Amino acid sequence: MWEDINAASFGKVRKVVTANQTIVGGVLCGLTVKLRGWENEFEDQPLDVNLRKRAQFLQDEMRLGIEKVAALLTSNKTAPG
Repeated sequence: MWEDINAASFGKVRKVVTANQTIVGGVLCGLTVKLRGWENEFEDQPLDVNLRKRAQFLQDEMRLGIEKVAALLTSNKTAPG
């Protein structure tokens, strides 16, 4: 790729880098929000308290976030060519 760099090949690399920045930023943002929600909900409780509530949080909050991250990854797949 770097042996014969030109405007077109540079543009392709730039597109891949930009797409990956979006993915990484989206994943980190989503993870931060969900972890803060978990901390706010459960930080003062022993691990064995409210197991049902913890499971419900994972199902309701984390699953939605994981689905959004998966959609983000699918919609931003770009490969150099």
